[in-house]
Amino acid sequence: MSVVSEEQRFSQTVKVLSEAIVYSVGKIYEKVPAEATEKGIVAPGTAQMIAMVVSGLDPKTQIETFIKHTSKYWEQIRKKDREFFLVNAGKIFIPLQVINVKMSIFMDIVTLRDPAGEPVIHSDIEDQIWELFHSMVKISLKYIHRQRNPYRRTTPEGGETRGYWESFMPELDLHQMIENWGVKVVWPELTNA
Repeated sequence: MSVVSEEQRFSQTVKVLSEAIVYSVGKIYEKVPAEATEKGIVAPGTAQMIAMVVSGLDPKTQIETFIKHTSKYWEQIRKKDREFFLVNAGKIFIPLQVINVKMSIFMDIVTLRDPAGEPVIHSDIEDQIWELFHSMVKISLKYIHRQRNPYRRTTPEGGETRGYWESFMPELDLHQMIENWGVKVVWPELTNA
């Protein structure tokens, strides 16, 4: 049985997110092309090209860039702070070397309405985008845990202590974030002190 690394899982999630955005952009241009052009939303072909570029980046670069540039927003993402997310989510893609993406692309995707007043993109796409961002954060937390090289040791009193050998991204309170997000991480076998 092969285990898929956090880097690979993250990369697969980015690919699905890119596909959701490409689908959304296509629907917008299909239903309200004039508004799409007026708002400066990338054309479907450009969205497809950007998705290919993002999906083609090295998985380690993808996850570490995401962590570096988004960890300060993880609490807002966890709480599904819609207003914050819609205004700021585009910033997540800038560090991933995505060019020509408007910062407000997510707001445009979820707020555009067709001539009948119906949303062009239904709430299930917005929900999917939220779930994908949640997955990206959870995968990132597991990645940080692994990169810190965790250990478990017995104490002289017969108890146990846990910690890390490395200080990968030390500015993050990993323990608190893991608890907040309800992420289960793997600790190594218990060793003697």
